[in-house]
Amino acid sequence: MKLQNLSNTRIDTIHKAFIDAFSEYEVKIDMPIEKLNEMLLTRDYNPLLSIGCFDGDQLLSFVLTGYRSIDNKKYNEPR
Repeated sequence: MKLQNLSNTRIDTIHKAFIDAFSEYEVKIDMPIEKLNEMLLTRDYNPLLSIGCFDGDQLLSFVLTGYRSIDNKKYNEPR
């Protein structure tokens, strides 16, 4: 296994890992790939700051990180 940023990871790979991560929840998580992409855009997703744990080409786990600047101040959380 190896850790690396998600800069070279396709959205469909992230989507599959996202769906797999929530597949055993009691409440079904319905997240079409278009909605995931929209969520990443609204949260200022930055693949260079995001990290994944890979086994070969399979993304096993991940941290999706957003980063934004408001009034020339940098934030890593939505405000």
